[in-house]
Amino acid sequence: MGQPAQRTDDAGDARDGGETGRRALSKPVMVVIALVVVAIIVAVIVVVSGMGRGVGTGPNVVNPPAISGTPVPSPAVTDPSAALPERDPAALDQPVEVVPQVTVSLSDFESVEGESAVPGEIAGPAVRVHVTVKNATETAVDLSQVVVNAYYGPDRTPALPLTEPGGSTLPATVAAGGSADAVLLFTIPVDQRDAVTITVDYLAGVPAAVFSGPVPA
Repeated sequence: MGQPAQRTDDAGDARDGGETGRRALSKPVMVVIALVVVAIIVAVIVVVSGMGRGVGTGPNVVNPPAISGTPVPSPAVTDPSAALPERDPAALDQPVEVVPQVTVSLSDFESVEGESAVPGEIAGPAVRVHVTVKNATETAVDLSQVVVNAYYGPDRTPALPLTEPGGSTLPATVAAGGSADAVLLFTIPVDQRDAVTITVDYLAGVPAAVFSGPVPA
């Protein structure tokens, strides 16, 4: 009769030993799981931080060309209704201050074969140009009303705009202390590129910046 009781005690000891072993094993397992979770969190933070640093460096980042030269100063406009529609022409490579501390410049003129990418466009010889707006103020500047036009010849024949190859538009705003860039294309006959005029209308009531000169044939 005493032997069954002994078997019961042995079984209980075995169960107690098994539970103690499982409790002992659970601690390192939990440590491993915690380390894995921490590693995943760190990896996510590194990836997100890398995405946030995409402006300004790296092989796929295109920054606006730097503005060089002394900008033509902005005229004082006290009565917008009396403002001249255009400023006096500046050279194509001369920056123009359209309003205090907001400067427009042109650069990287290229002769390209324009493509008809959207309805209304006519493919043909074209000129591609970078338009850069630099904001030296302490607040963001609205660019949604900026209009750029091109003309050629002494009679200022309008040049038709194109979007390809490689065209892009200005963003809606440019941050304080930042620059914004657009790549614009205009159909200009090769034999009419000695006298090209490009106007940049920044805002209603502000005289348009005017750039004039020869472009690559």
